[in-house]
Amino acid sequence: MEFKLSKYIILSDTFQEKKDLHEFKIIYSCRKKMGIKIHSGLEQFLLKEQFKALPDNIFSMLMHYEIIIPKEENEALFLYNFNSILHSTNEFLENENAEPYNQNLDLNTSLDQEKIKLKQLIQQGQMQDFLENNDQMSLLFIDTEKNISIIPLDRPYSSLKNESYINIINNNNNTNTYLLPINYLKQNQLNETVLEKFIDNLKLKLLLKYKINTRND
Repeated sequence: MEFKLSKYIILSDTFQEKKDLHEFKIIYSCRKKMGIKIHSGLEQFLLKEQFKALPDNIFSMLMHYEIIIPKEENEALFLYNFNSILHSTNEFLENENAEPYNQNLDLNTSLDQEKIKLKQLIQQGQMQDFLENNDQMSLLFIDTEKNISIIPLDRPYSSLKNESYINIINNNNNTNTYLLPINYLKQNQLNETVLEKFIDNLKLKLLLKYKINTRND
């Protein structure tokens, strides 16, 4: 069987731990909402999909976390269909305690403020987990004209939306695509700049989640 690297991963910045001279990264699987620490030298093998160069235990772990997946898999369609089946066979409950969406919230400014706070926590050696396993995930597609389409995965679908969403997936096979915990209602505030800030903050949250005490300036 042939394999490929999942599109839906996030690599943290390189870091060192205490007196350890080795450099590491956290590779985070957006599909599993979990991450593992790897030697930074393994990054080149992953990005070039030279999986045979990986130690067997690392390869198995990356398969388990769905960081490496079967080559023939259409990832977006697989994830969409999988979540559709889950929602059609299980009762889906909205979180009644969730804060109502504030249409006046400036997401761009909010992300800037969040980044300052995250860096402060890292520099102070804090250990906090801002990545919840129950975060609502969405597929995002950026077309050649920089338009962003978003498909929420953690909610039920109408038949009309189902057909529309599948068309988006099929029409965006070769575009930039992400799997991120972004609320569907924030779509009108999304652009490439905001998305880059969101991912940068997510990388900082990885360092905090996996208890990495390092200066990240």
